[in-house]
Amino acid sequence: MFTPQSQNSSVLSSEVTRLYGIRESGSREATPIGSQAWEKLSYHLQEIIYPLLTSKYTLSTGNNRSSVTLPSPIFGSDKAKTFQQWLTSWECSLVDLLQGERASQVFSACKPILRRDTTTAIYLLPSILICMLCETSDHHQQITTQVLSVMNQLQEKDKEEAALSIISIEIKQLAVLDYLSKCAQKKRQAETQGKKGRAAFIPSTQLHQVMSFLEKIPADILAHTSYKSHAYSPALMHIEAYIKDNPLQVKEHLCFLQVSECFVLKSIER
Repeated sequence: MFTPQSQNSSVLSSEVTRLYGIRESGSREATPIGSQAWEKLSYHLQEIIYPLLTSKYTLSTGNNRSSVTLPSPIFGSDKAKTFQQWLTSWECSLVDLLQGERASQVFSACKPILRRDTTTAIYLLPSILICMLCETSDHHQQITTQVLSVMNQLQEKDKEEAALSIISIEIKQLAVLDYLSKCAQKKRQAETQGKKGRAAFIPSTQLHQVMSFLEKIPADILAHTSYKSHAYSPALMHIEAYIKDNPLQVKEHLCFLQVSECFVLKSIER
């Protein structure tokens, strides 16, 4: 008998293999990329997936989009009383905003799993967010509001008073922002590779979208929220970047800079 969890997994596997044409080479529905993916799977995984290639499981609704209007920001509302609720509500709302047909189809198929499996939801959040950012800038402000709502709440509380749920949410947000930053750096390196001369760098549309979003998150707020989330090295990195761009503010942030340096040194000594 299939449990709801295994049934959701079957639907997800069936949808993804269908969308990408993941089949044996030469099969009627196989695609070049899908055939390569199939060959990279171990024999054990192929045996597990093979019955799902003809699975009759389907999504319960046509486009699997939620008809419930969520508050904005989600954090602090009845839809985000716990870390899991915040993660599920925000992530599923991002999926509903996707416009690209393939991304929307794939991540919509994932929604039942996102609601039940926190580990999978955490793993997929950066990918969903970067798809959203690269598609359009229409929703950048909405996403920025969601991110800053948690940061501002954490800013208002002392480090000792911050609730564990808030810190857990912020740790995940910081990890996602770090992922986006690293993706942007790699993309920029790839786009500048082989180019000569001193001409001004013009990023691709997708890279510009991600960079534009990251620039909307103030470095000083990033520094303070990183510190309260016990991420001392990133806190130091962000406050140094902020002071570099705002040299007249060095006195105002000097104490925080010194404290951050002390914590980083202590962590190194350990």
